[in-house]
Amino acid sequence: PPSPPPPPSPPPGTAYVSTGETNYWEMASAVALGVAMISMSCTSFAAVYYMEDTVENKRKECEAFPVDEEVEAREKKVQAKKHAYRAVTSWNALPKLDKCLLGASLFLMTLACHIAGNFGSLCFATFSVTCSVALADVVLPLGWVAIGAFTAGCLTFYFYGKGASRRARKVLEAESNADMVTADAVTEIGGGEAGGRRGRAPLGAVEPAGTTAQAPARLPGAVTEQVARAANWSDDETPPGSVSSYGEEEDVKEGNLGKPWDRM
Repeated sequence: PPSPPPPPSPPPGTAYVSTGETNYWEMASAVALGVAMISMSCTSFAAVYYMEDTVENKRKECEAFPVDEEVEAREKKVQAKKHAYRAVTSWNALPKLDKCLLGASLFLMTLACHIAGNFGSLCFATFSVTCSVALADVVLPLGWVAIGAFTAGCLTFYFYGKGASRRARKVLEAESNADMVTADAVTEIGGGEAGGRRGRAPLGAVEPAGTTAQAPARLPGAVTEQVARAANWSDDETPPGSVSSYGEEEDVKEGNLGKPWDRM
């Protein structure tokens, strides 16, 4: 009987490992991959543990750190942009053109993914990583259809995003202008009130002791009081504060503190 044909010779540059030999490079790569996975898992769990421990046990120290004003202002800007973008991209607020762009983008991207996923063998040729092939030899006609549909979907979504960003900037500018107008109005109102109070004592001012406003008729030594008590004076007495018959003001004795004119 004829002898069987010899096995085909391997391509040049290809090395085969015979049975019973150990490939140390493959073993080293597997060990290195395992060590890397274990070390990354340990560091991740340790980071999460220490973060939670710091938040629970050192909350006061963390809250005592001063707030960076620049970072806080940046965060406020980012939050304002997100809020404005979310407001202009809600479905009820979208113009008809943007709705068409968003729907076309979703349809084209979904179609490209289904074509490439369900008909992969009809879209791309089989090849190995080490072989040198041209792109035209790998992508089949149906594959170009999937790539074109996905590219068109990305472009339509890009135009949709540009329009949404433009509307969000308009919303932020309108809010900024409204805040400026409100601040100017408050400043004008405050200036008017300050001008109206000019020349008067400030609101809530406390009067000095002994200067409490009283009715003129109740002030000690007032003319009305003197007139009211003039009938009680005798002919020998001179009204307080008046000039005696000798042309000199009558002195008040220290012992007569109970008389009305002693308080003048």
